[in-house]
Amino acid sequence: MIHLAIITAFAGAIFLFTGTLASVISYNNLNIVPYSFANHFVSELGWTKASRTAWLFNWSLVVGTIAFLPMMIALGRHIRTRLGYVAVGFGLCAMLAASCVGVLPMGNLRPHLWAALIFFLAWFMTTVLFTLAFCPYWNPKPSRSMVASGMLCCLFCLAFFVFPKDSLARAIQQVGSGTFQRPHIWWLAVMEWCVVLSSVVWASTVVSVLWRNRLSRIEEHKIGRLKGREG
Repeated sequence: MIHLAIITAFAGAIFLFTGTLASVISYNNLNIVPYSFANHFVSELGWTKASRTAWLFNWSLVVGTIAFLPMMIALGRHIRTRLGYVAVGFGLCAMLAASCVGVLPMGNLRPHLWAALIFFLAWFMTTVLFTLAFCPYWNPKPSRSMVASGMLCCLFCLAFFVFPKDSLARAIQQVGSGTFQRPHIWWLAVMEWCVVLSSVVWASTVVSVLWRNRLSRIEEHKIGRLKGREG
């Protein structure tokens, strides 16, 4: 299970990176104002009016997030606590909601926003619960790294939730009327990208923990075989 989780996590990361990069390049070729992580939202990469390869980003979001499901399950099995299993449930919900964001891009604004809201809420609960699940095992270094990366995700998710959303509501109205002017720094978009980047750090930490667990199991198996031969 761990081996499958690591492989699919890497595959999902490659899908997401490829789709994001292709859509950024296409966005810059199609629009006068280039894509910037300082004032553009993630979902704009999947907007068909803004990028010719928006479909690639959307499908990479669908496939890439589903590919992280084995990683969530493997992490829950690694902890083997009730809190960890509840965290897995929220993690599965978050990944499925992220896939729905790709299925329902910005052209379907209302369902798209609902899917995004469910993702952020479920992802916040996922990182909170996994962080709490690792807190009792503070001494091992992998557990400390999981708590640190989890707290980073929680803080950015919380910051994104409490940040005022009035600028987004005004932008939606202005786009419809054709008077939209993008700010040089759109802090709500910056917060969203901070959530994404901290999630990348968290996922990388999970893969590292699972890999160490796999190596320790292999080592235990070798030691067991040697003891069996000596006996």
